[in-house]
Amino acid sequence: MSKRILKGFVVLALISVLAAASFAAGQQKSGIQVGFKLRGGLNTINGGDFNMMIKGFNNYYPDLNDYYGEDRYKVDWKEMKWLMNFQGEFYLRIMNYFGIGLGFEYITKKNPGTITYNWTRNTRSYYSYYYIDYADSTKDTMTYEHTATVIPITLNLYGFFPLGSMGDIYITLGPGYYLGTFEQDYTIKEDYDDLDNYYYTNGRYWDTWKNKGTYNYQNNYKATSNVVGFHIGAGFNFNLMKGVAFFGEALYRTANFKDWQGDYSYEWTDTYQYGWASTGYMNQTDRDDDQYSGGLWYYDYTSPSTRKTYPRLTFFEDEPDPFSSVKNIRKGEININGIVLAVGIRIYLDLF
Repeated sequence: MSKRILKGFVVLALISVLAAASFAAGQQKSGIQVGFKLRGGLNTINGGDFNMMIKGFNNYYPDLNDYYGEDRYKVDWKEMKWLMNFQGEFYLRIMNYFGIGLGFEYITKKNPGTITYNWTRNTRSYYSYYYIDYADSTKDTMTYEHTATVIPITLNLYGFFPLGSMGDIYITLGPGYYLGTFEQDYTIKEDYDDLDNYYYTNGRYWDTWKNKGTYNYQNNYKATSNVVGFHIGAGFNFNLMKGVAFFGEALYRTANFKDWQGDYSYEWTDTYQYGWASTGYMNQTDRDDDQYSGGLWYYDYTSPSTRKTYPRLTFFEDEPDPFSSVKNIRKGEININGIVLAVGIRIYLDLF
């Protein structure tokens, strides 16, 4: 939503609140109502650098396929466009036309993605007194799972427009303090099989070189960021019975998380068999792991293969240094700017 539209919402809300105040004063009504509301719904989001990164990967790998001239890569990774939203709120309604509430929300979504790579080679190369038949293959499966969790603590100001015994319509706006958590679980499983058969020029078998194994890699990070956000919207209450009402509401929310800090860890193992058939194959396992603290950084990556630029969002211990293929480095930004559509139940008590 543009700033001009958002300003229009704010102006409309303020005008409505003033109109409600004038009407309330004219009617000279008074009363206090306390209540609690529960709601559930969907929060559409922009996503910021996270969705830009996914869009970049969805462009990068098809471009690599074009570069290699074959479909080695396949991508199944959709952008994160919405989050589940749950809220509980305590509110106080004054003079039947105004209200104030303290809300606690829980917003969450898992976003999986998979990239696969398949490559095979069955070729023959000739040399001065021998030739080699190559029978090589590599299969990679890269799996991402990102989890976004946001806990907003919101202050909600209400202006109500009663519709008699049926219920009322209302506008609402207010700030919030947003506690954000962003997690990544990333795994790679690679099966590779390199078999090179050597023959003398006359076709007599010479020897075989073999390198076959499985490589497993995984990393994960968990980063947090807290920001102040804002929301504005409107809704309606429909009275089901005394003290209970059904409601629906639509809000626009803006909250942009710009400083993600957390912890990162990785580990990998490579178990393989290698060597010459004539001397016997050997088995070996290599492994490594590490962990550190750092943050999320955005940068533009220019591929030397495709010669195109793609957005990236990566966890680093320190701010990365720019070089020929990495530019425009800044702190990563993930936002949940978007529309909230929700329904729920209000339970209230008229004090007087």
